[in-house]
Amino acid sequence: MPTKERLRALTVRGRSVALADQIMGAVDANDGPSVAIYTKGQCPNCGGHMFNPGPQGGLAENVRCVGCGLKWHIAAPFAPHTLDNTDEAYDLTREFDMREYHRGEGEA
Repeated sequence: MPTKERLRALTVRGRSVALADQIMGAVDANDGPSVAIYTKGQCPNCGGHMFNPGPQGGLAENVRCVGCGLKWHIAAPFAPHTLDNTDEAYDLTREFDMREYHRGEGEA
């Protein structure tokens, strides 16, 4: 029977680590924005790690970089792309570290 700690370790922002590992394995290692966001957990534009959450559905999520304000549509393993929408679509009162968003089980 899994412990509570084990169950917590299997979830990253509500996504299964096993599913996240499968998806992340399909990311194109030659695509600069994909590597920056999905592997390094940073904004491809400014290198910042803090983002505001935006609209989301399924595995797709729109995020806004706190550092430069650039907005990204992310849906691994597909390449992220920038968005041209207003800040009203994002929760500017909440921030998350993209490095934590994609952290796998066992990583600190």
